Amino acid sequence: LTVKKRTKLLLKFADRISLTTHMQQNFDYLCVLDFEATCEDGKRVHPQEIIEFPVVLLDGSTHAVIDEFHTYVKPTAHPQLSAFCTELTGIQQATVDAAVPFPEAWKMFTSWAEKHKLGIRNDGFHNSALFLTCGDWDLKFMLPTQCTYSAIQIPEMLISWSNVKAEYVACYRRKKAPGMAGMLHQLGIPLVGHHHSGIDDTRNIASIVRKMIKDGHVFGHTTCTLSNWVPFRLYPNATPGAGNTQKQLTDQQPTNTTTTTTTTTTAPPRGGGWSRGGHQGGRGG
Repeated sequence: LTVKKRTKLLLKFADRISLTTHMQQNFDYLCVLDFEATCEDGKRVHPQEIIEFPVVLLDGSTHAVIDEFHTYVKPTAHPQLSAFCTELTGIQQATVDAAVPFPEAWKMFTSWAEKHKLGIRNDGFHNSALFLTCGDWDLKFMLPTQCTYSAIQIPEMLISWSNVKAEYVACYRRKKAPGMAGMLHQLGIPLVGHHHSGIDDTRNIASIVRKMIKDGHVFGHTTCTLSNWVPFRLYPNATPGAGNTQKQLTDQQPTNTTTTTTTTTTAPPRGGGWSRGGHQGGRGG
């Protein structure tokens, strides 16, 4: 379903949902993710690179925070952070200089995910996990861009996710969702930490998610890259909506991922066109 169709369905059945109890979620785990990336004031960075990789893990039944993954990432294409990027994110040059490059950070993340047996579904070997982001920028644009540059295959559980802003519109019957800070304000939740610090934003988004669950919302997938440009570059034989297994996607991946996927996307980058209110046409968190 498209975000618009899913939102309409959620609104249609909203009256049937009790707003007084914590709703049981359809996933074993909810994984809140919020990248930070290299950026410049008023111009695009190519390739844009992830410099902070945080995930907050929520229990799908109790909705409690049970673990966090967090690492800074050393950019290699543009190793020197701009003054704008440091001011915005709070990430210092010395921090990324001492960090690991993305391929190593990715191995750390996959090891963490394996520890919790995270997967797309509960199949007896994995726990079902739903990733949630504040907007679509993180998993629709930034992760594919980074994985293209680093020649890394995107796992099945990260090709579809829940856009918290779309879910917020459906949950509270709003015409439009504000950014993360606006949602916190509307829900009466204090913003903790530094806005645009990846780990602080992830924790704040997790607070929004927990409040929405308390108010009766059930989260589900809102966005999938299989209906977009991404899978046809990473997995050219994948059929949108076909429910391809991880093995099928692996078999379909081009041998030379870098060669077949390095065409520049037209996606709004984090940094190009930045304003204090968020991404111009981008994440807007």
